[in-house]
Amino acid sequence: MLTVAEVFVVGSDWASRAVAGALAGAELAVERGETAEVALYEHGRRDLDLVVCAARLPGMDGIELCRVLKDRGGVAVVVTTAAPGTSDVLDAFAAGADDVIVMPCHPDEIRARTRALVRRTRGPLRPRRTIRIGHFVARRDDDGAVTPIDADVHLSPLEQTVLALLAERPGCVVAIDVLARRAAERHGAVPPALLDHALDRLTTVLDDAGATGALQHLPDGGWRLAAA
Repeated sequence: MLTVAEVFVVGSDWASRAVAGALAGAELAVERGETAEVALYEHGRRDLDLVVCAARLPGMDGIELCRVLKDRGGVAVVVTTAAPGTSDVLDAFAAGADDVIVMPCHPDEIRARTRALVRRTRGPLRPRRTIRIGHFVARRDDDGAVTPIDADVHLSPLEQTVLALLAERPGCVVAIDVLARRAAERHGAVPPALLDHALDRLTTVLDDAGATGALQHLPDGGWRLAAA
């Protein structure tokens, strides 16, 4: 069963307010922001399923926001326009929009189209793209790379792989031989000392981010990433 989808609506015009109102309570967690910059910040730190943005925004417009989000990947984008007869619809689809809603639009249609889009693009087993542990936040890309939001934090490829593996099953113990085998699928044979070093460094990184004890080394040799 799908968890509640996270939707971020961007815009301060009447159309954006109408969309947010239509989606509220539709088994969706809906929040609003007024600028593209706010949306990009939220997408960087949270696991949004859908961004609904007005084509016309102050600063970076909704078309460019759509393009940037689709380049980042991992989120569906709907562009809304209250200016029929303009190039907004064609520009939005050219930028990669998954759907375009021309306002005014009946609330029932907005809800139906949004739910259908979330079902198509999300799926029940889609891995979460944001890893958040204490104040540590990282994005997980389609190729398996894990990039911390804090530019001062750097993880080696092996550390990224180990963190992604542990984050797949938070709260569950993962045996060291399982970690070694899964890591070897991406990096070739990993010497035990190198794997131990990666785990020790991840422990330090999380401790420094205020998540002391989040990565636990158990007496039987297994490792566990505490559930959020």
